[in-house]
Amino acid sequence: MSNKASVPAKSKQKSTPAKTTNSPQQSSDQGQMARLHRMVRGGDVSKASPSDMVQLQRMVGNRQVQSMLQKSRMARHGLQGKLEVGAVDTAAEKEADAMAKQVTRMPDLNLQRAEDDELHLQRAEDDELHLQRAEDDELHLQRAEDDELHLQRAEDDELHLQRAEDDELHLQRAEDDELHLKRAEDDELHLQRAEDDELHLQRAEDDELHLQRAEDDELHLQRAEDDE
Repeated sequence: MSNKASVPAKSKQKSTPAKTTNSPQQSSDQGQMARLHRMVRGGDVSKASPSDMVQLQRMVGNRQVQSMLQKSRMARHGLQGKLEVGAVDTAAEKEADAMAKQVTRMPDLNLQRAEDDELHLQRAEDDELHLQRAEDDELHLQRAEDDELHLQRAEDDELHLQRAEDDELHLQRAEDDELHLKRAEDDELHLQRAEDDELHLQRAEDDELHLQRAEDDELHLQRAEDDE
């Protein structure tokens, strides 16, 4: 066996492109192109619709369309009776073939415009989506700033509450200190009064002792006088 026989058969197969499906708009445009091609090929545009005439004018020019209209009128009046189906190498046949080739080779303006419109629409939708995202981002940023502001306010409120509690505690301590001072002053006053009472008692005892001594002296003096 030769080495050529060992080559896998699938290596000789060619990949076929995916079959595309025409949209309704593309099918309609292709049908119009085929109809225009038949009109140009037959040299009779008398049955063309207004939209067909506009499309022909865009593709081959107003002068060519006028020429085809004139030939169609001449054919209807028998002025070109020698032109029959199957005639070849005539000037009219060559002109019709040239115009038909021109029609088939020209780009489909309607399809191109439809694609451009679709592209513009897609871009408009993208721009709208970007704008919506920008607005959403701005809204999220605003909400984040609001949340941060609320958090800051909550922290400030908590700080104010803590300060109020501290102030209340300091006031309570001041009142307690004042009460302690008042009690100390009262205790000192009571002590002073006790000392004064003790002093008065001592003086009273001294006075009583002095009185007793005076009475004793007077008694001794009386006895002495009696003895004399």
